[in-house]
Amino acid sequence: MKRIAKRLLVCLCALSLLLSALPGAVASGAQVELEDKTVTQGSGTESVSVPVTLSGNTGIAGMTLIVSYAEGITLTGIATGEALTSLTYTKPGNMSANPLNLVWDGLEADTSNGVVATLTFEVPKTEAAEYEISVTPDGVFDNNVNEVTISAVSCKITVLPTTSAVEYKYGQGAQIRLIEPWALKANARVYTAAQTVNIDYSSLVDYGAYFIRASKLSDPTATQTSLTVEDIINDADAAKYSKKDGTAEVEGSYITATYDKGLYTYEFDDSVFVLFYVQDDSGISYAPIRERNLKSLLETRQNDTVNFPNELERNVYKAMLAMFDTVNAYRDDFFENN
Repeated sequence: MKRIAKRLLVCLCALSLLLSALPGAVASGAQVELEDKTVTQGSGTESVSVPVTLSGNTGIAGMTLIVSYAEGITLTGIATGEALTSLTYTKPGNMSANPLNLVWDGLEADTSNGVVATLTFEVPKTEAAEYEISVTPDGVFDNNVNEVTISAVSCKITVLPTTSAVEYKYGQGAQIRLIEPWALKANARVYTAAQTVNIDYSSLVDYGAYFIRASKLSDPTATQTSLTVEDIINDADAAKYSKKDGTAEVEGSYITATYDKGLYTYEFDDSVFVLFYVQDDSGISYAPIRERNLKSLLETRQNDTVNFPNELERNVYKAMLAMFDTVNAYRDDFFENN
């Protein structure tokens, strides 16, 4: 009986040693993460690159990543990155498979972090949509063939609708209204990616423009390239015209704001800076700052036979210039002698 007990004890010890020699799971803070991407709705498709980034790596000798993605997009390319370069990468045998495996293996553990691969997808842009891409670590081992646990973060490629105010780009600025020479209307046509779009202005929280004369700025020598949005909107002398207060409206595809009559009166050769804006639920977007000068505009138009072939209209511009020059001369003479 004692002999049997001894043999049993020996067997248990041997089994314990054998089990202790087998590889086990190693807890790890490592993570692979896919980066969210956005494109703007339009025609055709767009190529989008999604990096796969490894962080918190303390040593990997082998790793398989299972990549799967939503229907509607096409995987067109896979490029390796700066991480795990000491391991051998095996590309998928069938690029059209979904899901597919990305495999790295080697004899020594690699402790590098960063982009391990970049996935390139062809994404349709004709409709607003979201396409999810996921990655699942599988068979990750360290130098001692211990399994390493890695967390994963999926991503989405989002096709944004063109109605988002933050996507707007702006076109031309001021125009003269001959009916009321001292009161001007300034217009900004809205574009996205060089194409005019129809916008539901009623869905916007607000839209309009800021106007300020150059002589009212703290730096009267400022230009449209040296000024910033903050310079205009934070200036106490800047006049704001908006949908909310009823001084800005929409005419066709134009945002139109009516100037105060005094904006150019007696100072028509003083530049005016115009800053258009639109606001939706995602925030406010500003147009490039425009510089307008009534005198230079009239001087250009009075001789522009291509865009203004009507001689009567050109003569009106000439008459307006003469009128303003006369008013300025009278004003200068009056203040000099009184």
